[in-house]
Amino acid sequence: MDYFFLLTFSIVFVELFILLAIIPDAQAVMKLSRESVNVMKSKSMTDDQKEAFMRTNSVTMFATTLKFIAKFILIFAILFGLFYLIKIWSTPTAQAMAKHFTSVIPMFVLTMVTMIYVWIRNVIRRKL
Repeated sequence: MDYFFLLTFSIVFVELFILLAIIPDAQAVMKLSRESVNVMKSKSMTDDQKEAFMRTNSVTMFATTLKFIAKFILIFAILFGLFYLIKIWSTPTAQAMAKHFTSVIPMFVLTMVTMIYVWIRNVIRRKL
């Protein structure tokens, strides 16, 4: 039963990750970082121009990173809420799940099964 809940957690994590569009946010953070580095390397801009750009870009970077972090916190809050509900429902199941979180083999198997789920999900999505 605990494996069923672990798999459910993995699927919920993947679906929330996709639903909240985490990847575009990560790409936005990387793009802003790249722009900052390119501006710092630029020989055509004056120091004042670089400084002005960095001030503006730092605010944008802060907001983008904050949004990215907030989405992760939301995902982990939802997963913690699910775990808490399972703990209320059955403490032994929750304890068994917690033991599996620190075991290598169950986490490896769960990761493989989750990757297969994502692959099947993508195949189905492409066909529809």
